[in-house]
Amino acid sequence: YHNSLRTLVSNLELLVIVCAQEPQFQNYSLDCILAIAENQKIPILIVGNKIDLESADESKSIRSKLKIYEQLGYKTIYTNAYN
Repeated sequence: YHNSLRTLVSNLELLVIVCAQEPQFQNYSLDCILAIAENQKIPILIVGNKIDLESADESKSIRSKLKIYEQLGYKTIYTNAYN
C-alpha cells in the first residue's frame, strides 16, 4: 500500500448508517460520518436498530439520542429484528 490512497467506495447513491443502543452509541462517530457524507453530497439515511431492546429510561433510548439528527433534517427510521 506504500502510503497511497485507496478508494473505499465509488458511485455511492445512499449512505445508510445503522445505530443501536448496544454496543454503546457514540454521537461523535456518527457526527464524523455525517460530516464526510455531507461534504461529498451523499444522501443519508439513519437507521435506529434494536429498538425492541431499549431501556425503560427514555433518556438512554436510541430514539432520544437520534432525535437531534431528525430535528436537523436527517431521514431517520427505526427497526428491530422482529419488524
